[in-house]
Amino acid sequence: MNDELCYLSAADLRGRISRKQMSPLEVTKAVLARAERLQPELNCFITLCAEPALAQAGESERRIMAGEPLRMLEGIPFTVKDIVNTKGVRTTFGAIP
Repeated sequence: MNDELCYLSAADLRGRISRKQMSPLEVTKAVLARAERLQPELNCFITLCAEPALAQAGESERRIMAGEPLRMLEGIPFTVKDIVNTKGVRTTFGAIP
């Protein structure tokens, strides 16, 4: 996968996605590959939600290809700190027993 995608700003990604120069699935796969590769060294994720991220990226891609208007962060992967309750995701508040 292309690590360069992981360094683009959200605004740049949004522009490229809206112009169909790159797909939400392409971006999400690149981000997940980098996260999985660096996790053993950095130990920065409690839970990596790859399947839901890929499903949401696929839905974003479908919407974009159908010509539907882009939502604010359409197709842009992001992380949520483990101090925020997230439906369906284990939240430990940084204290794993």
